[in-house]
Order: sequence, then structure tokens, then C-alpha cells
Amino acid sequence: MELEVLIVAPLAVFAAFFVFGMTGFGSSLIAVPVLAHLLPLQQVVPTMVLMEFAGSFLLRRGHAGRLNRRELAWLVPVAVVGIGIGATLLARLPAAPLQLGLGAFVLLFGVYSMLEPSFRGEIGRAWVLPAGLVGGTFTALFGTGGPVYAIYLSRRIEDRGELRSTMSAMITLSTALRIVAFAATGLLLHLKVVVAALVLAPVMLLALKLGSRVHLGLSHRRVRQALGAVLVLSGLSLLIKGTFF
Repeated sequence: MELEVLIVAPLAVFAAFFVFGMTGFGSSLIAVPVLAHLLPLQQVVPTMVLMEFAGSFLLRRGHAGRLNRRELAWLVPVAVVGIGIGATLLARLPAAPLQLGLGAFVLLFGVYSMLEPSFRGEIGRAWVLPAGLVGGTFTALFGTGGPVYAIYLSRRIEDRGELRSTMSAMITLSTALRIVAFAATGLLLHLKVVVAALVLAPVMLLALKLGSRVHLGLSHRRVRQALGAVLVLSGLSLLIKGTFF
């Protein structure tokens, strides 16, 4: 393994799970665009999904609360279809279009996070179809479906505690479903994926613990704006690399 990977990978994973500890999602949004400069997405995404499963399980235990099971009952089946689509595309598509797609998605969500548009009122149940399909597809392709789920659920659930608990459960379920899909497509059947997840696990655990501790002391708006700025830069760098290099 090249020296730059040994240096960059732990730093990217630490930053990713520090954000995950604060927000309950977003680890792949941080780590995957960075690691995609050094390693193929077919290796990066399965490695991250193994660590995210452990991280989401630990975070769920630390923030147990009342779940909105009705919303999960509608969202999960649609997300399953999207995950199946995304896992198939990840296993079959070449690297170049995957990098461009990831760069575009990360850039757009970064701009969204920085602008933080305010919407009022509850959206209709029919929005579960695009939210579940897009979220499921992108969570399998890039591990970045969490923000899509969060946007949808935040417009369906008013109580903040209930929203955080439901979102955490959705991430855990989504990650478990991705593991099954990646195993079925052969993406997890590589020793280097499992070894990388095990080697980076201590970094993930430390970052998750620290991020969970500082969650209460930071402004949610400032966190979103800072995250958005990082994502804009990451998305631009992937688009430039995929277009010119």
C-alpha cells in the first residue's frame, strides 16, 4: 500500500466519523470523496460500509429514543429497491463515471448545506418514493444516501429527539442492507476490504467518541455550513480529476 494512502486514509476516516458522531450521518460524505482520489470506489465504499455499520450501532445505543416506526415502514422498502440498483451499478460501472457522479452529488449537497434553505410545513407521503429510491441508490453507490433520508424525515417528523432516533435507526438498517447487497454482488468478498476496515476501526471508534461528546456544544447551523464548505471542495476536486486527469 502506498505511503499516501497510509497517511490520508486514517485522517479521512477520523474526520468522517467525528462528523458522524456530531450529526448521526455524513461519514461517507467526508471520507469517500477523499479516498476516491487514491483507491477505487469498489474498494472504498464496501470498507466504509463495514465501519459505518459498527459506528451506527454504537451511536444508536448512545442516543436511544422513541422511533417513528410508521415512517420507517414506508421508507425502508423503497430504499431496499434503491440499494439493489446502486449495488448493481457499483459492481458494473467503470471508475470514471462513478467519480464524476460522486463529485456532482457531493458538490450539490455541499452548496445545499452552506445555503441551508428553510422550508416550512410537512411534505406529503408520496415523497417517500423519490427519497427512498435516490437515497438507496446513492447510499449503495457512494455511501452518501444519509442526507437524502435526513431531508425527507426532517420534513415528516417535528420532534428533534424522535427525528434523531429515527434517522439513526434508518442509517443502521440501510447499512445492514448494503452489507447484504455488497456480499451478493461480490464487493465484500475481498480480503483487503475486511483488513482495511479492521485496521481503521480504532480511528473510527476514537473519532466517534469525540464527535458524540462535542455534539451538544456546537451550533447545528455552523456544523452544516462547515461541512458544506468541505463538501464543495471535495466535489470540485473529484469533478476536476474525473474531467481532466
